Amino acid sequence: MKRITTFVRPFKLEVILDPNRLDPLIERIVSVVPRAKISNGRILISGIENLVRIRSGEMEISAP
Repeated sequence: MKRITTFVRPFKLEVILDPNRLDPLIERIVSVVPRAKISNGRILISGIENLVRIRSGEMEISAP
C-alpha cells in the first residue's frame, strides 16, 4: 500500500498575553487544529522576563 503524504508548510505563531488568558487560548487552539496526523504541531510556553520598548528605551514588563 502506497502512502500519500500532503505537506503542510510549518509556521510559527508567537503571542504575548496575560497569564490568566493562557489556558483559554490553549483550549481554543487545541479545539480548532486538526490532530489526526502525526506532527500536527506543538504549543510551547515560556515566560517573558522583561520587555524593552526600542523607541522609548522603556524597560518594563508593563510597557504598553
